[in-house]
Amino acid sequence: MTDCPEGFTLAELDKKRVPAVAELEKICFSEPWSEKSLEYLIGSGHTFAAVCESADGRLAGYISADCLFDEAAVLNLAVHPDFRRRGIAQALTDRLIEHAREAGIKRITLEVRPSNEAALSLYGKLGFSEYGRIPRHYRLPSEDALIMNLYL
Repeated sequence: MTDCPEGFTLAELDKKRVPAVAELEKICFSEPWSEKSLEYLIGSGHTFAAVCESADGRLAGYISADCLFDEAAVLNLAVHPDFRRRGIAQALTDRLIEHAREAGIKRITLEVRPSNEAALSLYGKLGFSEYGRIPRHYRLPSEDALIMNLYL
């Protein structure tokens, strides 16, 4: 089982946690997902989604990925600014990797802004490697996306 930083727990994203995740989306992303989109996500039957919560029940972060056939595509990974630099993102990503291995997934792929140095450092540490680039993929602000893969 994936280790979580002391004082935090991992759980499955369920309907009762959707409002908190939608609020975290607004804090972390320039184009946040709505509650309706998040509810669809967890009801799709092919999505992995987990949250990390503090001992007092606050949402510290979440991760989601589409898992189809033998591939997982990370949709979002977000950590609340109050909880950054505590290992939350790594715990969430480790849990996804653990799930992928259990499900027989062969590759995890994700897109990340080249300017997101913290994410690039984490993904490199976990064994992801750069595969390609999508010009002007992100908006607000406009930026390329790096495609990264982890082969399991």
